Amino acid sequence: MVTAIAYTNFRIDLESYRRRVNDDADMLLVTNKDPHDNVVVMSADDYDSLMETLRVYRNPGLFDKVRRGMAQVRSGAVASHGLVGGGERCCVGPRTHGMTACIGRPRTRGRSSALMR
Repeated sequence: MVTAIAYTNFRIDLESYRRRVNDDADMLLVTNKDPHDNVVVMSADDYDSLMETLRVYRNPGLFDKVRRGMAQVRSGAVASHGLVGGGERCCVGPRTHGMTACIGRPRTRGRSSALMR
């Protein structure tokens, strides 16, 4: 959810807004008198996730692989096995061409991609 806040108020209470953005995954629209000077503030993790999602959507081949992998997991066309050195489980579909879809804690920096939510 995006919350609008005046620039003056944002500047006065910057620390609490920084915490809010990082801890609650909230985005802020910092408004100014001139609308062209408005900015959006979001956490670096949310920004990275958004950029990753856009990269997947812009690459038709990669997007198709993700879509097929998600369909295989939903249909149950996967086999579960343990990972070396961890308690997570990973699934490999019969026709994944070596691709895996991990179930459990994702092994990505920050939050999972919005595409995967």
